[in-house]
Amino acid sequence: MRKRFLMLASLLAVGCTTKPIVAPVENTEVIYPIQKIIASAQKTSIFRYYTDPTTQAQAMASVEGVFKWQKGCLYLIQKDGSYMTAMFPKYPENAVKWNEYNRTLSLNGYIFKMGDYISTNGQYSKYYPDNDIEEYAQQGDARCLTPILVEIGTIDLKK
Repeated sequence: MRKRFLMLASLLAVGCTTKPIVAPVENTEVIYPIQKIIASAQKTSIFRYYTDPTTQAQAMASVEGVFKWQKGCLYLIQKDGSYMTAMFPKYPENAVKWNEYNRTLSLNGYIFKMGDYISTNGQYSKYYPDNDIEEYAQQGDARCLTPILVEIGTIDLKK
């Protein structure tokens, strides 16, 4: 009986003097660092052309070419090899998504890699630096703007 009492007393003494093991507080910076890196690492200029927020109407003419990413700029290259600044509709907002890490473009759920061919609705327009620079300078790097802009639509997509 005395042995049992001595064992119980020693266990109680040890239990009261040791610190409990506590799981460390989770640091979300350590757990999810890639999300923060990807969000802050976007360097590609994405230019958008005006579409009415209510009707979200886009030009229905046809545009086509091959996507190219170069030095933070997105272009659509024509059959003759000319580079045109790729522009995307302002509305609907979630129709166009750029993935900087993979360098892929999602247009209404269709994924385009750089080098992929696209044929869709849209139109070509001339870039007038004297008139348009303020609008586009707020959206991205002005060195990405070519003399011809291609307004790429999201309605009649074909790969």
